[in-house]
Amino acid sequence: MIKAVMFSSLISMLWFRNSIIQMLLSLELLLISCFISLSTCTSTISLFSLMFFLTIMVSGSALGLSMLVASSRHHHSSSPFHLFILSFDKNH
Repeated sequence: MIKAVMFSSLISMLWFRNSIIQMLLSLELLLISCFISLSTCTSTISLFSLMFFLTIMVSGSALGLSMLVASSRHHHSSSPFHLFILSFDKNH
């Protein structure tokens, strides 16, 4: 089941490559499913490496959020219109 979730989040991350928000959500789903699959096989993985992986997940989330905030501030507007422009594919 976890492998199917990892595969679908990887495919959706590649599918939504023009949409920043969906790509970040797919990346989060991929990282969470990797963390769950690593934590289920704790016999081979030490707890220190799991904590290190969790730290990398949190820093990746913070980096994605800061990219979104910087993108919205770059347009000098408090309205979410520019984030919606980044979120939707312009080909449709």
